[in-house]
Amino acid sequence: MAKSKERQSGKVPTTAMGRAARLLGAGAALIGREVAVRSLDAISALSDESRLKKRLNQAAGLVESLSQLKGAAMKTGQLLSLEFSDLLPPEITDILRKLHDSSTFMPFDQVQKILRRELGPDLFKDLKELSIEPISAASIGQVHSAILAGQKVAVKIQFPGVDQSIKADLALVRKAVESVLWMQRKDVPLDGFFEECERVLRQEIDYQKEAQFINQYSEFVKGSDCFLVPSVYTSHSTSRVLTLSFMEGERLGEWMKKSRTELETVAFAKIILELLFSEFFEWGVVQTDPNFGNFLYRPATKQLVLLDFGACNVYKEDLRKDMLGLLKAAFSTDKDLLLKVAAECGVLDSRESDETKELFCRMMELIVSVFREESQPFNFSSGEYLHEIRTTTMTFASTVKFTAPAKDLIFLNRKLGGMFHLLKDLGVRADLNIMWQRMLSR
Repeated sequence: MAKSKERQSGKVPTTAMGRAARLLGAGAALIGREVAVRSLDAISALSDESRLKKRLNQAAGLVESLSQLKGAAMKTGQLLSLEFSDLLPPEITDILRKLHDSSTFMPFDQVQKILRRELGPDLFKDLKELSIEPISAASIGQVHSAILAGQKVAVKIQFPGVDQSIKADLALVRKAVESVLWMQRKDVPLDGFFEECERVLRQEIDYQKEAQFINQYSEFVKGSDCFLVPSVYTSHSTSRVLTLSFMEGERLGEWMKKSRTELETVAFAKIILELLFSEFFEWGVVQTDPNFGNFLYRPATKQLVLLDFGACNVYKEDLRKDMLGLLKAAFSTDKDLLLKVAAECGVLDSRESDETKELFCRMMELIVSVFREESQPFNFSSGEYLHEIRTTTMTFASTVKFTAPAKDLIFLNRKLGGMFHLLKDLGVRADLNIMWQRMLSR
């Protein structure tokens, strides 16, 4: 099969030795180059432009290795680009974000081998006109189209070795991150982040669990005019293969590039906001991966197609009540009440310094300010707001001494952050006070 810069095919390493060699090689190269950059920098041998170029080469090498490894290594790299954007060098996080658009995929013979093994020869033969190239490829698996019993279907195939390599992949990525942070003289606790990564990754690789979430979402959206969910072909699905009804629609990235009226943009924004509210406050289940590839849009009918359910998190009623209570306390502007609620929720340790507590209150005020009447319609693309909340959050994080990261919220923050940036890129203005009133009614 011919290769191109846009789409490349290659065997995914399956053994722990093969994966470790590739990732450790990339990590060692990155650290070695960083030492060289710092050494040369110390004697002013490099210009700012040269230092930037070398760091870009470091990041590009790491991204290439992660994208070839797939699985936990690549998925964790994607998460690092979001959760550690304030801690890693910006040129590295910018290139790590390219992992969200990686299109490296398994060759067709490897796909056929996996399908025969998982489904058995008879069920494999049921899949007619299986596409040679995938219609999409992500970190855990890739999707091919096919015809099953006369109906077009999407067949999701997990990359080989992913389930056996999670712990080792995470350990290797962690070492690379710790090395970069060490070179920057930063001491950041990583336990909560990597523990939550492992928990969610082990869930994502179980396609039978994903099928359960799909069926659950199908019940959630029954009667909805906004959302569509595919159906599961249980007979042709296993823990590593998931066969679904084929869903039509425009890819979000492609739709966003097209010219559209303000009314069309507002209609789309309402659907996204409705999804965020429904998932957390009504359903208690959130699909936490904001990757554009997990959605399709039908502009004519104003419907959002939900595609990927591997990263669903269940949030119990108590946690949702705590988060709403925290927002209400912040909205009240009563700092003593806010700090009391934050301590009870485990969001801020009461032993933190007065400076840290003041920064926390300021951060929470910025968060709830988007709901205040005087902020409506809220402008998601406001550079002033984004700069202030980013600066406040970074300063707050640098002063924290006792509060462990809220690992239950890591993936929820990923979804909220991803959807916020989606609305920002669209230049959306929306009345969020309406959503606030709905929250209070809960």
